[in-house]
Amino acid sequence: MSDDSTLHKEPSELSDQLPLYQHTKRPGWGLAILAWERNNRRAFQFEDGKLRLIKEGYYHLMKEVDRPADTAMDTVVGLQDKLGVSVARREIVDDAKAKGKKILTLQDQIQIFEVLYPGGFQGEKWSTEIRGEGDIRRLKRHRTPAIEDAKETLDQNKLQELFEAGDFSAILETFVGLLKRTSLVRPVHLEPLKNLPADREELFAEALLSFLFGEGGYAARFDALVDAICAKDKENCSWPLITAPAALLHPKQQVCVRPSSFRRQAKWMAPRLEVSSIPEGRQYLRFRTMAKSVFKNLKDAGLEPRDLLDVYDFILRTLKPSAKKLIEN
Repeated sequence: MSDDSTLHKEPSELSDQLPLYQHTKRPGWGLAILAWERNNRRAFQFEDGKLRLIKEGYYHLMKEVDRPADTAMDTVVGLQDKLGVSVARREIVDDAKAKGKKILTLQDQIQIFEVLYPGGFQGEKWSTEIRGEGDIRRLKRHRTPAIEDAKETLDQNKLQELFEAGDFSAILETFVGLLKRTSLVRPVHLEPLKNLPADREELFAEALLSFLFGEGGYAARFDALVDAICAKDKENCSWPLITAPAALLHPKQQVCVRPSSFRRQAKWMAPRLEVSSIPEGRQYLRFRTMAKSVFKNLKDAGLEPRDLLDVYDFILRTLKPSAKKLIEN
């Protein structure tokens, strides 16, 4: 069998030709497809995201399983996508090694995090410095008071009353004020809102209400808010400006995106994810999926992040250039 041969087949071909396997001793790994075979080893891509090598002599532990055709197709396509990520990670790591560099894995980040914040997300240092919990003066970096601020400031009934009264400028001022009180959005990124023409305030208010509380496709609502704020100058529209409000109002469902840090995170968690400098709804959904995957991996590692704001700050702090030095020998 040629190396990595499954990567060159279309999903429809894969569903018909690739059998599904399960490790008889490790059913928790999920189903798997055969990725490649060489040097008396077979590599299997499992549903838990891991690419594992099985040595000759242990092949019998991988048993072929039957699934209904439609279920098998979905499973194989999903595993093919995971395999692409695994192969991309391997290529990135190999390339970094060849250049004498190191790509931080999520396990490396966890190690850095535990050095920086003893006790993890529930420890005193994280709880006070990052979350701002306890009887301490609020700072812009404190997330818990910012969440409470957002609940009051972006209350749906209050915003709806202002909208129905035609007080669109008050909605704009309320929105800008909230973002000024947090470190999620830099002052320079507020310029598109400060320079918003008066005749576009109603469009902005309508797009904001739909974005935060509307129904229908989230990506479309996301793009509508971008257009309402930055229709004439999208180059100056930042990811934090668009994503911070929903991340504060719905911290367990939505995430604030800092493109520089998320680009570094994607090198390991989603190596095929391209990061655009201009906020875009469909790409945001992929960022959110990546953040939720980090959240799940942190929980599986015995850590307990409160929400996706914890994930956001975990990414920022563990991927700083200086953080890598904490685990270097």
